[in-house]
Amino acid sequence: MYESDASLKEYKTNANRERWNYRTNFDFDITKTTLLRLGVAGFLEKKNSPGLGHFIWESLVGTNPTATPVLYSNGLVPAYGTGAQTNPWVLSTQTGYKEFWQNNINTNVNLEQRLDFITKGLRAVARVAFDADSRNEIFRQKWPEQFNVEKRRDRNGNLVFVRKSTESLMFQTSAASGTRILELNGELVYNRNFSGHNVDALVRYFRRESRSSVNVGTDIANGIPNRNLSFSGHTGYAFRNKYLAAFDFGYTGSENFRVGKQFGFFPAVSGGWVISEENWFRKIAWLDLLKVRYSHGWVGNDNLGRRFAYLSTIATSGSTFNFGDLVNPNTFAALGYTQVASDELTWETG
Repeated sequence: MYESDASLKEYKTNANRERWNYRTNFDFDITKTTLLRLGVAGFLEKKNSPGLGHFIWESLVGTNPTATPVLYSNGLVPAYGTGAQTNPWVLSTQTGYKEFWQNNINTNVNLEQRLDFITKGLRAVARVAFDADSRNEIFRQKWPEQFNVEKRRDRNGNLVFVRKSTESLMFQTSAASGTRILELNGELVYNRNFSGHNVDALVRYFRRESRSSVNVGTDIANGIPNRNLSFSGHTGYAFRNKYLAAFDFGYTGSENFRVGKQFGFFPAVSGGWVISEENWFRKIAWLDLLKVRYSHGWVGNDNLGRRFAYLSTIATSGSTFNFGDLVNPNTFAALGYTQVASDELTWETG
């Protein structure tokens, strides 16, 4: 038996944008205790814009509508300031155009197995998710020859034109980016109530891998996936939803630290009292919920602004050393450090 939600297929379009959205979900009851969920979602999008894009709106707001005509009577293009203050007509029709494409897909597979045959309230969950995103841009830009007029006409009554910018012929640039993300998640979950004593527990394994799929350049590190790995857990106790206690922990690994320093342990404890659940408190009709809670724990940060910060980086060009006479030494090419290794670098905690 299965349930399906595959009906959402949406198409949107306007003058400069086209977008297809799609989503499909399937739920399969493989057995009475086993549930499989499959999901796919994403979109395809194309957008167009003038060569200088959002500057048009700034120009519309910042330009006096009587300051300059759209075109002079002889067909010359008027100038008004530079950049965002240029004639809005010039920005929208004479600066080229840009094209943007984006393709995105998100997929996930969830498998849930109830384990009541071991103990009531126990279940296992496994998740796999794969996301891919790609973006492509093509810019075709140009600029027209522009003129201003002097305040006074010539002796024959003709406008006197002064060239303010030269013509720039259309040129093309392009860019592309893309990422792929794979996530693996496994959980063992327990939740049970014993005559007012509610006990819950969770153990989780999580792994995430993210990589750039285009424009990785010549740096080897750019072609290596970013990886995160963690083990975490939670256990909680509640007596008649009035007195609460919990313990949580995370054991998390990062690629930014050397072997032996990669993992950090981050525990947390908390306790609470739901005062509004006390019998004597229920006489207060105007207040439904009042809870006091205290928690204390540690968190870690591995965002150091760069990858593999514990490694040395050596420049293969640009470094030199002098040898010989102090006044007129001989200069030779050399290798030099641009980043010095820090073996003891580890998690920032707080």
